[in-house]
Amino acid sequence: MLSELVQEIATRIEARESRTRSRTASNQTRFLFSIEYILTDLWKSAYTIPPNRKCRIHLNKNYYASKYSPEELGYEPTLDAFEGMSALGLIDTKLGHFDRSKSNPSGEVTRYWLRDELAERLRAIDSHPAVHSKSDYSKDNLILRNSEKVTVPFTHTDKTLEMAKSLKLINSCLERHWVDIKVKDSQMTELIKALGNREAEDRQFIDLSKRTLIRRFSDGRFDRHGRFYGAFWQNIPRAYRDLITIDGKTTNEYDYDTFHPTMVYKLSGKELGSEDPYSRVLGEEYRQTAKKAFNAMLSSKGSSRPPTWFRVDEVQMHWKDLVEKVLQAHQPIADTFFKNKGNELMFYDSQIAQNVMLHHVKADAVVLPIHDSFVMHHAYGSSGELEETMRRSYYEVMGSDIDVSEQFIKEPVIIPEEDQTNVQWDDISMDTLLKGEQNYSEYTKRERAWWNSRN
Repeated sequence: MLSELVQEIATRIEARESRTRSRTASNQTRFLFSIEYILTDLWKSAYTIPPNRKCRIHLNKNYYASKYSPEELGYEPTLDAFEGMSALGLIDTKLGHFDRSKSNPSGEVTRYWLRDELAERLRAIDSHPAVHSKSDYSKDNLILRNSEKVTVPFTHTDKTLEMAKSLKLINSCLERHWVDIKVKDSQMTELIKALGNREAEDRQFIDLSKRTLIRRFSDGRFDRHGRFYGAFWQNIPRAYRDLITIDGKTTNEYDYDTFHPTMVYKLSGKELGSEDPYSRVLGEEYRQTAKKAFNAMLSSKGSSRPPTWFRVDEVQMHWKDLVEKVLQAHQPIADTFFKNKGNELMFYDSQIAQNVMLHHVKADAVVLPIHDSFVMHHAYGSSGELEETMRRSYYEVMGSDIDVSEQFIKEPVIIPEEDQTNVQWDDISMDTLLKGEQNYSEYTKRERAWWNSRN
């Protein structure tokens, strides 16, 4: 188990140290906790998709006196644990830096990652780190950023305390259930490709231990942005979301049709009309491009520079021409573009998302938010209950109706491809089911570890 590995590594580090005095009892406790803290992060990284995500550690002494550091950690014990594990050859490291010479000082924290010996030891533990992942409810789950996207301190008000309380209810419900992605062993390579370039520092990882949410606010205000982040399912590429399971059951995903256009027209006191707000720009063929342009223009502030995703060859026109097409198609609300409306609209949709989740928490039912869509046990989708909750929550916040669309409907039984021919659905053999389990070996191990932990 992990606790035994902690003790072993502590002994090995201490054997290398040339201390004149032993640590105090409190510092020894912090030292052991620091090793466990680092090992836990490395254990999680061993099971990310793709594996071996680089971990981060603060080597700035001031961090350990801040509210962002776990109280059990201390600067010197953590430094001893980190440097000791590095000296033992258990981890590789890349030291961070901070450049104060720039007008906007910036830098990177130190990173570390597994070497082979420790990777093998952690993979040999008969469990999964996500099973043991628990939220620290003593920490703020609300994050406030200023207009430069820098996290800033804040003092709680009745409003923020209520938001934090609601989020704790949601997170405690998430932790009572097991959310996973039922991907075949043979599908893993393609999933990793879909997550992007493995060498990129900012690539997306699926870390199943990230099972709870935070709310992130912007512009130094608690009525801007506020969307829910931090959970692993939000990093799953859209093409793979239909593989999400909750307590081993298949799921449906629903989202709001034309979410932000409906909001903007409502807030402006204008009529949206019946024509699709995105297709009316360049036709159905370029609907997705028009959608991205519409939302980029809402979120921009005083600038019409093309966003990084824009490609002239995709629509055979320059960005300024596409902007003009959007303005022409949405002349009634043309004065709302390029005024940084995105964070205001996202606050409304985050309040709607909170209402949807809280409604189902009362019945101990999990709702997984993915921006403006929701994933839930397939029964809630097929019965129409999730759709009705989404409609009602939208009305409660915006005072008007909106359409809801179903994104995915999945079959509840998955048969291995080689066994699909001539399968009689009313007489599935045990042999066929066992072969199916073998195709999902990693998924099955995780699910069994979860249910074993519940007994």
